[in-house]
Amino acid sequence: MYSSLPKIFVYILIFFSFLLNFNAHSANQKILYSRKSISNYFSGIISSNNNNNKLALKYFNNLNHLKDNHDQFNRELVFTLVQTQKIPELFSYLKKLRKENLNFFDANLLLGISYLLEKNYMKSSSYFNSIIQTRKFSNFEKLIAQSLLSYVKVFENRSHDYETELNIIPKNYKNFALINNAFISCYLDNKNVDENFLRIINPDTLNFTRYNFFYINFLVSKNRNNEALKVLEKNNDIFNTNLLLNQTKSWLKKGKANKVKDIFDCRNPNHLISEFFYLIANLHSSEENYALSNFYLNLSLYLNPDFIFNNALLAENYFQLKDYQNSKKIYLMFDSKNQIYSWYAKKRLVWIKSKIENDESAINFLNKSFKKLKNPTVKNYYDLANLFKDFEKYEDSIKYYTKVLNDISNDNPLYSEILYKRGMSYERLKLWKKSENDLIQSLNLVPEEPYVLNYLAYSWLERNINLEKSIEMLEVALSKEKRDPYIMDSLGWGMYLTGRYEEAEKLLQKAVELMPLDPIVNDHYADILWKLNKNLQASYFWNYVLSLKTTENEMKDRIKEKLILGIQNHS
Repeated sequence: MYSSLPKIFVYILIFFSFLLNFNAHSANQKILYSRKSISNYFSGIISSNNNNNKLALKYFNNLNHLKDNHDQFNRELVFTLVQTQKIPELFSYLKKLRKENLNFFDANLLLGISYLLEKNYMKSSSYFNSIIQTRKFSNFEKLIAQSLLSYVKVFENRSHDYETELNIIPKNYKNFALINNAFISCYLDNKNVDENFLRIINPDTLNFTRYNFFYINFLVSKNRNNEALKVLEKNNDIFNTNLLLNQTKSWLKKGKANKVKDIFDCRNPNHLISEFFYLIANLHSSEENYALSNFYLNLSLYLNPDFIFNNALLAENYFQLKDYQNSKKIYLMFDSKNQIYSWYAKKRLVWIKSKIENDESAINFLNKSFKKLKNPTVKNYYDLANLFKDFEKYEDSIKYYTKVLNDISNDNPLYSEILYKRGMSYERLKLWKKSENDLIQSLNLVPEEPYVLNYLAYSWLERNINLEKSIEMLEVALSKEKRDPYIMDSLGWGMYLTGRYEEAEKLLQKAVELMPLDPIVNDHYADILWKLNKNLQASYFWNYVLSLKTTENEMKDRIKEKLILGIQNHS
């Protein structure tokens, strides 16, 4: 629940507290802080920090005697019980704790949820109100409590004061209120359901693509299947990456509308709270707080286990935490019955195989998985091309990009992007002319696309041609993406090649600040410093590049030569 660095300091302090108090406490308290207890406690902490929650729980289960004496232990245990999906046990545990040991956010949140599930709305509200009224809790934690309190009032009274909620919720979180309102109106089945959902899926307003599914779900529940398909058609082309919408479209096209209704029902309070927790989880994941995201995801999945597709985010979080085994375990849940999610899972398993085995094994798995697809779509071939490019199998990527380009029209929004990606693959194979043709075609379709401008211009700079034209293109690109370090580097390098060293230095300095671990950017900066007679600084940056793990051997050889001879013969 907390970042690992602050945790470490907390635990060190706790540890010394144990040691300082050991001799001063009574015999009973000596048992509390025995060597075995301390060992179990810190072993649990370390396991939790390493995302090995099952092992952490094993250690914590040996420490039940701490529950009434140690707040930090309760917090750790609560977090671990959720992460190991021991939610009923957790509810029971919290209800047995003394009131003074329930003074942390998770305890109040979970007790509020527990009593909500029991339809004890008075007790549920008391815990959510406690969060709102307690000064030490963060504004975001209070927002969660406030939203949940709105749901409780609706479930209890079947009424909703939307305007009041909008006024209570801070301005930067108004989207929460809009989303809550759409779900609450669906639960109440009032006349504003369509209006409220359209407000959050309209591309001119918020355009939360995921919520198209819930609007479709509502339409299907009302037997308005044709309208549901129309919503899908607006948000679904052959390259649409929203898995949930693609899977929904597949179900409806096959006449399996019940599949849509089986996984979510807005009249089910548990499902509404589940989706609210998914929203929180997704937000934390986008902020790279993956462990905390999983905390809310596990609550979401407990409340609505039928919505198995939410496991995709859980698996991705584990992947980002480098817990590849747990990630793999979840992805294997998506079988061929749900082909859209199954293919997505296979793509992610390719990356897991590359991490825990090797790239060759990953590529073999990719080929086998693709062959098993029934009637592969253009999107499947596009995915295949991208994966081959990512694994530096450029001949294969070109083959499949070409197939996709032949299967779609040039007015498709992604046509220019595919040309760009094929052009990149040609460039990697040093097929300059073919690369150039693709990149120019891509720009003809989308003239000022910054990343295509950058790629084409830099490839010209690398070949020492069209220098002034390249600089013009890169200036346009940088005006579109003002803080992109790659574009800064390219433009700075163009200025270096044309003798504009002072201007180049300013740009490359910014690029280095934004990408301190990039060997090429640091090398370019060193070259410019040398040209400005800042030889000592240049040598420092060249030596720094030599120390970077990502520096290729060819570059290292060039830099070693520059350290001896300077750059009289280098450009």
